[in-house]
Amino acid sequence: AMKHVIEARWFLYKIYNYERAFYYFHLAVNNMLKNNDFDRLPPILNNIGLIYLHIKDYEKAKENFLRALYISKSNNNLASSVSSLFNLSALYDNLDNQKISLKYQFEALEICIKLKDTLKTAISKLNIGIFYNKLSEPNTAIKYLNEAQEIFEKSSDAYKYYQTYTLQNLGSAYLKLKENDKAYN
Repeated sequence: AMKHVIEARWFLYKIYNYERAFYYFHLAVNNMLKNNDFDRLPPILNNIGLIYLHIKDYEKAKENFLRALYISKSNNNLASSVSSLFNLSALYDNLDNQKISLKYQFEALEICIKLKDTLKTAISKLNIGIFYNKLSEPNTAIKYLNEAQEIFEKSSDAYKYYQTYTLQNLGSAYLKLKENDKAYN
């Protein structure tokens, strides 16, 4: 099954051959189902869902993300649940439904805090801030973006691009409030 996953990812990320990626991901799913290997199934279903999301087949993306979430929750795999929740949030953001996106982000945030996963907590807070910005609630956006920024400031250089993205969104929120000096900074 892992061989099929590796081949699928190669086709997906290197040459964007979605048909081949689907083929290998589905082979991996079939092998895992045959071997009752349910723990490793959610990441594969999430990857399949991400391909569907990329090609804008939102119904199939949702189906795969929800299946991954159901299996993760059934196996009490909290870390895997977070990935599915992030993906569901992204799906609804693509559908311009920030309220449902927020619902999934808040569920993910709660799990991240419970797991003491500070980086994913910050990513979730960043996403929540972005959604509040889109909903024209800049004060709430700033609250979450500042909390994310505090974590990203202390993180390793590998995650500094999140800090840049957070600062861009803080600037946008301050502009909505007409606080130009803060936006400029």
